[in-house]
Amino acid sequence: NQTADALVKAATSSASPAIKAVAWDVKAKIAVAAEEWNVAGQSIERSLSTLSRTDSPCAAWKIHDTASAYHQHSGDLEKAEQHRSESQDAILAMVRSFPVGHPLRNSLLAEEPIRKILGDEASSRYLHAE
Repeated sequence: NQTADALVKAATSSASPAIKAVAWDVKAKIAVAAEEWNVAGQSIERSLSTLSRTDSPCAAWKIHDTASAYHQHSGDLEKAEQHRSESQDAILAMVRSFPVGHPLRNSLLAEEPIRKILGDEASSRYLHAE
């Protein structure tokens, strides 16, 4: 996809590994939607490799969620679960960065993608406790 390639090219000029990793993640999502599984797998690997050079839970949860979905589709349930767990860990790092009751913490936990990854019960639990 030319648009995804242009995004990755623009992002590689950035000094931020998180921006580069997210660009590769977007390319992977576009490839998944187009059922271009080889491109999706390569893009996910590039995204994860780039992500490993930074500590960015805001990027990590999304990237690991994409990787989990990809591996779920490809039948590698062990890798899918590993990435789902890493996505959860990144989300909880963001959640715990706000005190209980903080509006941003509550807003984050109310988001559908977050609730899908954590589960509704866990999302509710973290609204009221560490």
